[in-house]
Amino acid sequence: MVTPDTRERLIRITADELARGGYRRMSLRAVAARAGIGPATVFHHFPGGKRGLYEATLQHVVDEVTALARMLPEQGNGASAEDLIVRRAESFWDFLATKPEVAAMLLRESFEDEPREGDLLQEHAGAVVQYAVAFIEGAQQRGELGQFEAHRFLLWGTLHIIGYHGAPRVRRKLLGDDPVGDGEREAFLGMLRAYLQGRMPGTGAPSSSSPPLPSS
Repeated sequence: MVTPDTRERLIRITADELARGGYRRMSLRAVAARAGIGPATVFHHFPGGKRGLYEATLQHVVDEVTALARMLPEQGNGASAEDLIVRRAESFWDFLATKPEVAAMLLRESFEDEPREGDLLQEHAGAVVQYAVAFIEGAQQRGELGQFEAHRFLLWGTLHIIGYHGAPRVRRKLLGDDPVGDGEREAFLGMLRAYLQGRMPGTGAPSSSSPPLPSS
């Protein structure tokens, strides 16, 4: 019997396999072997086989990230827009710190050019971006945030968090062998607050002559 813990382990192993070789090289047998169970058991709980396991893994990641991205005012207990965004960023950082294989998978998926490997993530990522942009721009109109371009802010923050946790070799090359710790987390959150207050260089809203950003 596959327990919730086993299912979680299978999804994490699948994410790691996807990060290592993508969908083409991912093997249901390899996932089963790493989990210490038979392929038939995996197939029983993921009837779609390799494809079903892949889609379940993506859906799990999408659900986690979507939940982390929600910045509903009623959940903030009176917190400012800046604090709500920082809290979501903290949660996303901590989520990927405990699941670096998911960060690595997201990095690889972002470079894949096979539609079947990116559609689910792209579809939900577009909805999350649309929601976040509306939240940020609404807060800016109310004077709760500094002036900056919301899409560029999201690109900067997302790449920083995913790249930090999903590309350990790059991180070690630039920052040394010190493991992921609160120092880098707090440094990032400090930069995040500066960005939200419009104090980061080059973060001002684009002028009317600036070319529009491509739509998602």
